[in-house]
Amino acid sequence: MKVVFVNQFALRPTDRGSLRHFYLAQYLVSQGYRSEIVTSDIHYNSREKLVWSQSTEVHDGVTFKVIKGRRYSGQISRLFNHIQCALKGFFYLVGNLRPGDVVVGSSPQPFLAFTSYLAAKLRRVRFIYEVRDLWPQTLIDLGGLSRFHPMVQVMFWIERLLSRRSEKIVVLMPLAGLYFSEAHRIPSEKIVWVGQGVDTSASIPKFSSASVDSAPVEIVYAGSLGAANRIEFLLEVASKLQISKVNVHFSIYGDGPERKGLESMAMRLGLKNITFFGALSRKQVLGKVAESDFAVALAHNSPLYKFGISFNKLFDYFLAKKPVIFIGDVARNPVADAGAGFVIPDGTPGEVAQEVKKIIGNTPEYLFSMGDRGYSFLINNHDHKVTGQKFLKLIANQS
Repeated sequence: MKVVFVNQFALRPTDRGSLRHFYLAQYLVSQGYRSEIVTSDIHYNSREKLVWSQSTEVHDGVTFKVIKGRRYSGQISRLFNHIQCALKGFFYLVGNLRPGDVVVGSSPQPFLAFTSYLAAKLRRVRFIYEVRDLWPQTLIDLGGLSRFHPMVQVMFWIERLLSRRSEKIVVLMPLAGLYFSEAHRIPSEKIVWVGQGVDTSASIPKFSSASVDSAPVEIVYAGSLGAANRIEFLLEVASKLQISKVNVHFSIYGDGPERKGLESMAMRLGLKNITFFGALSRKQVLGKVAESDFAVALAHNSPLYKFGISFNKLFDYFLAKKPVIFIGDVARNPVADAGAGFVIPDGTPGEVAQEVKKIIGNTPEYLFSMGDRGYSFLINNHDHKVTGQKFLKLIANQS
């Protein structure tokens, strides 16, 4: 049996970013399955063209097939790129699927998941729908579009068709089953939560530099710089802390469409306590997190998050054993579930700054215990072998 993961933004282990499908595919290979990942050559965050030596590459037993597309900058060219990728993916799958194969259509964008379903139906093979983002609801809650906007209507139709016609629905957000029950009347037994998988064996660089009493408390953000990540609010908090002369510094590691605007905002605010370092390799990022005092994550206060979250950055923070400052109100917050840090539901930038000031005053022993709890939570729930076993059970039970 061959399991084909179809995700426009899936990455090879040599690329920088989330390796969810590589880990799942690698685990299936270790259990005797054949695994393939169909992806594109555009990086999701940086939108740069990734270099491929050939159209098909094999990494640790996992076959990667690349769909080449045009770079994009605005919303129109982005939509064109997504549709182009969906069409190319459809024709590739139709020509390469064989009886007994399983297609896993993932939805970082819905169009390729839709054409993956069409190809699977045409070739009469099993189809599993993986929901990474609740696309119509995301456009409404975070994008500000009306429920009656044509794009929202198209995506809602695709989501309904895939959720009803798929064999199973795999979700990354722990409470996403409630959404499908409410929006599409999907029975709970059809929905399976398989969270993000992390390589917990990854080595973390060790730093031996002696701490200096006068050095600022170091808080790291490592992740995407997009509209959904709420970094502009973090800059406002940093401004309040700077005005109050709190000895703290924020280091931002990551890239994305909002980076230039955020750097300009930091300059306008005259911030001396925040630095943008750009994107690093995962190993480098883990080292920077391990070297810091705290890690930070943010979420908008949105109805979307009543279904939970799936933030890769949190698991890297847990792996580095750092206490996490989470700003935002979300259901099933991993930081709260693990006891791995501090959750500030929300407030004005000044109010959040005051909470941060209190947090950094905790004893080192208390903060170390939070880091240990986060690490234990990660090992028990999100090691890539744990998520791989869940996915294998899903595949095997439906054979």
